[in-house]
Amino acid sequence: MIFKIIIYIITVSLATVIPPFVAVPLQLSVASRYGLVWSFIFTMTGNVLGAIVAYLLARKLGWPIIRKLFKDKQIKKAKNVVNRYTFWHIVWSRMIFAGISDILSYVCGLTEITLGKFIISTIIADIPSTYLILAFGNRLDLNLVFTVWMTVGILLVSIILMMKQLIKSLHFEKF
Repeated sequence: MIFKIIIYIITVSLATVIPPFVAVPLQLSVASRYGLVWSFIFTMTGNVLGAIVAYLLARKLGWPIIRKLFKDKQIKKAKNVVNRYTFWHIVWSRMIFAGISDILSYVCGLTEITLGKFIISTIIADIPSTYLILAFGNRLDLNLVFTVWMTVGILLVSIILMMKQLIKSLHFEKF
């Protein structure tokens, strides 16, 4: 059981680190398996760990990694958010604009925000959406095997798309 939980947490973390991967199908089924409270703890752990990895990757690799992983439109929105950086602005932006939450994790790594404040902002921002997804999934009582395979499929497609994006960006840098 511990192994399954660790795999779940890692999978949720990857949803932030590998765009456009999403772990929502798996999140929808986990509450009916482990209960709402434990699922919330496991999911939040995965969300925070993924955000930390993205933040640290950006700190280490800078804008080049962000430009390779995300589209210009997403980068522009994220830049607008961090240009007006305040702790609460980041929190509200992550809550309201869930679609750019992943890129915000990366872009926050390039701001003055400390890792501690970033973790707190991530936790605060992710509480409502995580609870809603898990509560909805708990009511649906989805088949875990089905959602695991759906998540694996989404992960594979996401990795393929990310690799294509990276190869494309590397190809253009040579010329």
